[in-house]
Formats: sequence, structure tokens, C-alpha cells
Amino acid sequence: MKTIFRFLSLSLLLAGMVAVGTTDGFAQDPCADTDGQTAVYTKFTSIYNKTALAEMESALATGKEFLEKYGACETLKEQIDFVKPHVTRLETAVPGEKKRLELAPFFQRFDAAIGKEPGPGSKNADEVYAAGKEILTRQPDNLNIIVPLGLVGLYESYKNNNKFADDTIKYAQ
Repeated sequence: MKTIFRFLSLSLLLAGMVAVGTTDGFAQDPCADTDGQTAVYTKFTSIYNKTALAEMESALATGKEFLEKYGACETLKEQIDFVKPHVTRLETAVPGEKKRLELAPFFQRFDAAIGKEPGPGSKNADEVYAAGKEILTRQPDNLNIIVPLGLVGLYESYKNNNKFADDTIKYAQ
């Protein structure tokens, strides 16, 4: 008899907990949460067109949050149609910006070594090749680096400096 009462009381308790849980779940309609919608959308619109990496990442996260929470709301169709293409754009722009920031020191080093007037008078051929090769390890098809490396080696050969002759031939091909 004790076992039956324990079983019945446990099942009643479990049924009560399930009933409370389902009513709480139905009470939270994201389409009715206008304050939350406005807050997330306003945050997104204030940072979606920024160019700093941290702001771009924040805009991407905020846009994804908006679409995840409120993407099924018919009343927000205009806002959803505005956010979707920007989230898609940011998904490709954020990795590109990370790569650009990673390569920026090498490009600055390369540009400084080339100088304003590259040519036979350049005295930084070693530095040009060092920075250029660093860039080419990450972007092997970058013609903006390959062509100058070939030319710098050619210009150095005019000064009877054949140190870069093999590299010049390789980049010329």
C-alpha cells in the first residue's frame, strides 16, 4: 500500500511540474516582446556599417541574435529583410578583415622597403624580398607582390647584384 501511495504522489508531483513548465514556455512569445526587439534592432543599426573588426564582430553577433529570436515574426518583416543581407555581408567581411589585419604589418614593411621611387636606386632589396616572401606565404597568387619582386631582382641585376637572380626568374614566370 505504501508503494502505491508513493508512486501516485510522485506521478502527481511530476504532472504538476510538467504543467507549470509548459505554461511558462507558452507565455514567452518573442513576437510580443517589443522592447527586446527594439533594443536588439537599435543596437544592430547603430553598428552594422562600422569598419573596425570588433564592431563588425559585434554587429554580426547582434544581427544573428535578432534573426534567431525574431526571424519568424511577421510584424518585423521589414526589419528582417534589412538585417539578413547585412548579416550575410558581415559573415564574409569579418574573416577578410581578420586576414587584412594579420597581413597589414607585412604590407607596411614591404611598402616602406620599396619606397616612393622603386627602381635601380633602391637600397632595400633584401627587405623587399623578406617582406614580399612573408606575404606570398599567406597569399601565393598576389600579383601586386609578385611583379615588384621580379622587378626589384631585375633592377639589382643592373647593379651586378645577382643575389636575387633565381627569385627574379621564378617570379617572372
